[in-house]
Amino acid sequence: MKLNKSQWQLDFKSSIIIPCIIAITLITILLFIFPSIRYSALFSAQAENYSQNIIRQTNLGISQSLHQFETKVKNLIDDPEIRNFIISNESTDDFQYSFQNIIESYFQVNSLDAYYLEGLDLYLLHKKGSLHYGYKNTSLSDIQTSPYYRNALIYPTNLNWLPYNQKEECLELSMCIYNYTDYSLEGIVVIRLSQSFLLDKFQNLNIINADCMYILNENRQIICSTDISLLGNVFDGFELSTNACGSYSSAGKLYSYADMRSAVPAISYDKWVTVIQIDHNKLLSGFRQISTRFYILALLLILFSFISIYMFSRIITAPLYDLTKALKEIAHENFKFVLPETSFMKEYSLINHGFNKMSKKLDMLINTVYKVQLAQKEAQLKNLQSQMNPHFLFNTLQLISWKAYEYEAYPVCDMISSLSYMLQTDLYSNENKVYTLRDEMEYIKQYTLIIRCKYNNKIAIHTSIPEHLLDCIIPKLIIQPFLENSINHGLAPKPTPGVVSISVEQCDQDLLCIIEDDGVGIDNKVLQNIRSLDSPATSIDNPNKNGHHIALSNIKTRLELLYGKNYGFTITSQLSFGTRVELRIPYQTSIASKENTND
Repeated sequence: MKLNKSQWQLDFKSSIIIPCIIAITLITILLFIFPSIRYSALFSAQAENYSQNIIRQTNLGISQSLHQFETKVKNLIDDPEIRNFIISNESTDDFQYSFQNIIESYFQVNSLDAYYLEGLDLYLLHKKGSLHYGYKNTSLSDIQTSPYYRNALIYPTNLNWLPYNQKEECLELSMCIYNYTDYSLEGIVVIRLSQSFLLDKFQNLNIINADCMYILNENRQIICSTDISLLGNVFDGFELSTNACGSYSSAGKLYSYADMRSAVPAISYDKWVTVIQIDHNKLLSGFRQISTRFYILALLLILFSFISIYMFSRIITAPLYDLTKALKEIAHENFKFVLPETSFMKEYSLINHGFNKMSKKLDMLINTVYKVQLAQKEAQLKNLQSQMNPHFLFNTLQLISWKAYEYEAYPVCDMISSLSYMLQTDLYSNENKVYTLRDEMEYIKQYTLIIRCKYNNKIAIHTSIPEHLLDCIIPKLIIQPFLENSINHGLAPKPTPGVVSISVEQCDQDLLCIIEDDGVGIDNKVLQNIRSLDSPATSIDNPNKNGHHIALSNIKTRLELLYGKNYGFTITSQLSFGTRVELRIPYQTSIASKENTND
């Protein structure tokens, strides 16, 4: 399709550059204010640098004070009496008085730290009750669901600062307590400090005559301010940049800010930001008196330039409004809207031409491809809706079993019974229920009855599992897919009888399961594909992957999600000699051990 060109066209870049150059040239020639701007920028930069230096010194002093306080809290937690209480059977009520004395030995009465400390609570996961100190204490009914517990896990070995508590008018901190023997989590400590804790350190370290000072946490909440009424509110003075430090001027105020990353990297308060608000007019009062006359004249000329550019931009942006209107029509599925392909600017003609071409293609795609896909999805939905209800399926299987028993077809009855057990395990087994190796072997036993009937005892399945390992916890149906692959792909193609053996043994803290057959084996190329399995989603989307590849990929992903990459399975095979699968998972005998493995 050819464009109808007008006699005179101006490209879009020229239409913007020409009026801007004219305005800038007029301002520069008439005022010669460039030196004034440079000097103004120099004075501003000096003020900003001075403020930045003050903030960095303040951050360093505050970080040292916070580090000293954190060290004192860690020493308190590591106190031998508290450590002995944690591992002992002594109740919290009996230890409460000793707990009070221990804290007072670290936070001595009439000291500043004791003045700032309004509450210190110790919660232990394996003991009832809690230990309290101070007059502002917390009361947690469930430790692990509390925000103090979640916050303590962010930096498990350090003090973690929570948002400012406006209700209690205090600062809150929490920290994990670990057992140094096995590094298991024993509990948490919750601390409440006076709102003047940070403010006093802020004011003692700051030597600048600032209008207002703030300390913001990582959520921009004000946790320290010379204006106490602002504590707990979200700072909305200006939008902080992602840089470590910077300055911002607004309404005659200079805001200088810097975070604490340079002073205290990689700790719980390294994302705090210190902000100092200074009267910008006081810093630049002398210079502003000299440059006021120049700025008045400059503002008048700039205003004239802005008006000229605005009027000219209206002419330029008129076609853009038409394009916006056309896009709204497309959004309402009106693809018949056509833009004029002639304009005084070449770029608009090209854009309108491309838009018209695009709308035609979109109309074609929506009326063909999209509608075809929608019809396919509707067909799939109808197919899913027409599937048999599991309850109806089990009732039908039971009816067939009774009928087979009536005709004395006892092998059929056994197969239907095994199939019903397997379907019930697949469909109704609760994922939260503990699934043991004994459950897995019962499932395999029912599967074996069906296999023996199918292959007329051509395939023998041997198991060797110590009795004490049957109560181990394993993922649901983790062994049966390997057994099924051995039978379908290893023993079924074999013309002579075959054997597949399942053995389980304990290796240190791991459970090793070996599935070995004397089948036809696996080709090296296929074996390499299996060893480099993709994720389940990729395997399903790839049509070159067959069903057992998808099952193995799902097992690999399940094991990685449950136990990490140190656990999984390995496959070795040799053509005509058989295949060996070694499955390694953690040795677990209770729900608690399962949760520790996940952690």
